[in-house]
Amino acid sequence: LTFGNVTVNDGITLALDANSVTENTYTFTSLTINNGGKVVAVGNPSEVNAASGGTSGNRHGVGVILNATTLTIASGGSLNADGAGFVSGYYHANYGSDTTPGTGRGPGGGPTSGQGSTPGLGGGGYGGAGGAGSVAAGGTAYGSATAPTALGSAGGASTISSRFPGGGAIKLNVSGVLTVNGTLSANGTSPSVNQVGGGAGKKGARTH
Repeated sequence: LTFGNVTVNDGITLALDANSVTENTYTFTSLTINNGGKVVAVGNPSEVNAASGGTSGNRHGVGVILNATTLTIASGGSLNADGAGFVSGYYHANYGSDTTPGTGRGPGGGPTSGQGSTPGLGGGGYGGAGGAGSVAAGGTAYGSATAPTALGSAGGASTISSRFPGGGAIKLNVSGVLTVNGTLSANGTSPSVNQVGGGAGKKGARTH
């Protein structure tokens, strides 16, 4: 999709969804994110992403490509793909029980060991292995150093309410001026105490 000059002001959230557009690409003449404004890049986990090393049986997913002549993230503004990667694989068959843990989805999904309140969950991996839990190891590393465009994998999940998606991916192609005084991030979801989170995603910028 192609846009002209777009400004995202306080209280506004603009979602750029990689599932909704051809080649997961959005193009702006200029994009300005002011204090209190937010742009969220949503990943597409169903894409193979062969450039990252993905296959039909081990999909790496893709994030959002954002092209702009000018991109400005003002202080207090945010462009992020936090928690926009692979989701946790908690299996909740009847929506009435929270005792069946699940391995996080994605190539480096965090394993799980045990169930209930002491699952020993592993963290999701991506460019490096995920953090180990009290019992389970972290998810494995994957992705490409030259084409770091995959989504972060999820951590293991013990309940329907303790799912920790991995971070998404944002690729910026800015032909003019890139100004970042606010937040540019692609973090995995933060866990609570005694739990482990999703793997961080990837943010990259190229200016001409």
